[in-house]
Amino acid sequence: MTTQSLANQPGWEVVRWLARLWSIGPVVFLLGEFFYPHVDPAVAVPWTDWLLVALLLIAALALVLAWWREGLGAWLSIAALAAFLLAYWLVHGEFFPWGGLVWLGAIIAPALVFLAYSYRGTTRLE
Repeated sequence: MTTQSLANQPGWEVVRWLARLWSIGPVVFLLGEFFYPHVDPAVAVPWTDWLLVALLLIAALALVLAWWREGLGAWLSIAALAAFLLAYWLVHGEFFPWGGLVWLGAIIAPALVFLAYSYRGTTRLE
C-alpha cells in the first residue's frame, strides 16, 4: 500500500496565494492606522489605546511574515489577536464589541488559511 502526501496535491499553491492576497488588505489598513491615526490632534490618546493598536499591528506584520514562514506567521498573528482581546478586556472592562469582531475576522481568516497551508504535509492519504 502506498501513501501520498497532501503536500504534493495540486491546489496548495492556490491556497497559499489566496492567503497572501487576503492578507494585503488588513496589513495596509493597520499600517495606515498606526502611522496616520484617525484621532483628534487636540485630544491626548492614552498609552493603552496605543498598546491595542500596536498589538493589531503585530498581528498584521505577522501576516507579512507568513508569506515566507506560514506556520510561524500564522501562530504569531493569532497570538497577537488573542493578546489584543485580552488587553481590550483588561483596559475597558468589557469584551470587544461584536461588530468589531468582523474586522478582527479580516485578520484571523488569512492567518487560519496560512496555518492550514503550513500543516498540509502532516496528514497522509491512502
